[in-house]
Amino acid sequence: MKKIIIAFSLCFMLFACDSEGNVDKDKYLKVYKEILVVRESISDSIAANKEVQLILDKYKYTTKSFADETMKLMSQDKDLFNIIDSLRKEFREKY
Repeated sequence: MKKIIIAFSLCFMLFACDSEGNVDKDKYLKVYKEILVVRESISDSIAANKEVQLILDKYKYTTKSFADETMKLMSQDKDLFNIIDSLRKEFREKY
């Protein structure tokens, strides 16, 4: 179930509308890592969603702005998908 939620979340982020402006890749990856930890460590999806929202709030993102940033980064950095995939594999092995 967690894998389905992660896959759905990633798909949502990938197909969200693009935004204008510069994107901070390091900040984005930090947030993404924190979200992965939550998704892999909390089995209750409702509780995990609340924690993810707290992470987004902490970094001053909305769900839409995080999705927009994903799209922007994907268009700017062709290696980002590989980086994200590596992060997901790393966290699956740890958790």
